[in-house]
Amino acid sequence: MENTQIKQKRKTRKEKINRGIILIDIHNHILWGLDDAPNDVEESLKMLKTAQKNGIKKIVATSHYIEGSYQPDSKEIKRKILELRKIKDEKNIDIEIFQGLEVFLSVDILEYLNQNKLLTINNSKYLLIEFPFLNIPLNSDKIIYQIMKKGLRPIIAHPERTETIINDASTLIPFIDMGCLTQVNAGSITGYFGERIKKTALELIERDMVYTIASDSHNSHERKPNLSEAYIKIEKLKGKEYVKKLKKTAEIIIDDEDAEYIEPKITKKKSILEKFFSK
Repeated sequence: MENTQIKQKRKTRKEKINRGIILIDIHNHILWGLDDAPNDVEESLKMLKTAQKNGIKKIVATSHYIEGSYQPDSKEIKRKILELRKIKDEKNIDIEIFQGLEVFLSVDILEYLNQNKLLTINNSKYLLIEFPFLNIPLNSDKIIYQIMKKGLRPIIAHPERTETIINDASTLIPFIDMGCLTQVNAGSITGYFGERIKKTALELIERDMVYTIASDSHNSHERKPNLSEAYIKIEKLKGKEYVKKLKKTAEIIIDDEDAEYIEPKITKKKSILEKFFSK
């Protein structure tokens, strides 16, 4: 009986937080057979059904693009999106699906752009990129500058999972000041990736260094398309208006509008003595 009441309470909170706002997931590995996500279209369909239950109305299919590992052809991506759209319409799943990629940052990214191999989010100016998990490469700022010279605006995917940023969140600020947007994973906020990453995600939110969140979903069970739980936690931390802003930015991205710069909060690092006495 108690478990039923808890589930009903959570459901009511999700409905409240989603009321009147279209939930958009700009980072989702929903296409099958292209990267480390679904193996078949049946799993992709399950992900759509899970997303629908969560209140998500729009999904950007952002398969990995990593040299030597996953380099899906743009024509194949578009073909699979059309196929998935047809299937979800037949199943009465009310979710729109858009094209995109999650591109691993490397010097080759500029050549791939010149060859028209990379897809931006819904044909917009926004290109989803990811840093290596261990560190931010030394030449990243130069590569991003060249990307922006082409009229594109990078969105840094899950910066909270990069070790450099985990150790010092301020290392992300120069990229925000350049004009990059940032996208934190919903699972990072709920603790799916562990306490260190959760702590970093919450710090980035507290310091106004997050533009939007997304699921980065890879399947329908463990890494599923779920945004509501993260939004509930963020609302407790920053309030309703902040949550609305995060959701609005996802809409701005998909509609190819201009996202305004948000000035990050600078925090002074505590000295060893300050850390000692704070305990």
